[in-house]
Amino acid sequence: MSTEMNRICFYIITFFIMFSGSVLNGQSSLEITTEISDDKSDLEKLQIFLNLAEETKYVDLENAISYARQAVQLANTTQSEEGRAKATEALGDLFQMNNNFQPAINYYLISAKLYNSLGNTKKLAEVYGKLGRLSYIDNYNLESAMQYYEKALSLGIELNDQDLIANTYNRIGGIFFRQKNYEEAHYYYKEALSIWERSGSEKGMAIALNNIGEIYRMQEKYDSALNYYEQSQSLNEKINYKILMATTLENIGLIKSEKGKKEEAFVYFAKAYKIIEEINNKEKKVELLLTMAGQHNRYDNFDEALKYYKTAYAIATSSSHWPHIAEAAQGLANIYEKTGNYKDSYSYFKISSSYGDSIDQRQKNNRITELQSRFKSDLQEKELQIAKNEIVLFENERKLNTLKLNL
Repeated sequence: MSTEMNRICFYIITFFIMFSGSVLNGQSSLEITTEISDDKSDLEKLQIFLNLAEETKYVDLENAISYARQAVQLANTTQSEEGRAKATEALGDLFQMNNNFQPAINYYLISAKLYNSLGNTKKLAEVYGKLGRLSYIDNYNLESAMQYYEKALSLGIELNDQDLIANTYNRIGGIFFRQKNYEEAHYYYKEALSIWERSGSEKGMAIALNNIGEIYRMQEKYDSALNYYEQSQSLNEKINYKILMATTLENIGLIKSEKGKKEEAFVYFAKAYKIIEEINNKEKKVELLLTMAGQHNRYDNFDEALKYYKTAYAIATSSSHWPHIAEAAQGLANIYEKTGNYKDSYSYFKISSSYGDSIDQRQKNNRITELQSRFKSDLQEKELQIAKNEIVLFENERKLNTLKLNL
């Protein structure tokens, strides 16, 4: 099976919601400044900065991080615990998108502590879900990830929040999928699907259906996979869920290619790419570019493959996404070797190796073992281990602002 076929294309919900706000509609920085400064209270400004961070994160991640930092400062100034919780959670989201995982974990831990003190159980559970995903992505610690998911699930059950429970099942399925334990992954995806069907969540159903389709695709049961993809796509179109619409189109294209229908495959890839361009999601854009480059390489269309690999490499480098840089560099090395350009092939092979070795070493240093049961009988509660440098700076800033207010 080809490299791009082995890449995980399923979509796991991450609580990231696209907004179509002022920045995406071309509002100027002057207009934004006016909006923020025009007779707004600090709490109103805080929310505006959070909205700006959300609106710009797929377009300009560095600016989004800057907006979220300003929201934290305003939260400290106003002594708003809820504002601090929201702003630190937003920074966790943004640093995760930037593949800077340790700060992301630290901010999520701060946010979790704040939500816990506020008694906001639903938000606490959502942050636990994010910590679970990061525990696995950052250091491949399956046990730690599952412990966070157990906490999220326990809170979901306590709240009788069916969507939260389904989301957690879906995330757990994603971990088993990454481990190629398709039987367990299928179980959890089906559980999530059942809950979303009962609650009538069309978005949730679309996600679960696509993920089940991915299991069948990886097992080379292409007709079954297509059946689930088509069900997912029907819902995506109904609710205009564009990011998953693009993912499902990409997956269908891969199956068409495996069935020898090259022209149809690229029609689906083109449709997916058009959607990704519309929503301007850089990470998904790189994934799709890599898929298309790999497919062109498969059919010996080296000029097209080179074009797509170069574009993917440029975007991945600008966003410091290690796995994508390694994959794009490896693709370029292969193309240059096939076309007799051994100098450039060697250069990109070294780049790929340097990034790939970092990733492989992390995997080797953090061996994971298969779970012997779906869940541990008792939820193991641990104290949140918040990085001292982050929390000390955070508390010092709050004390400083408190002192200023008292003067």
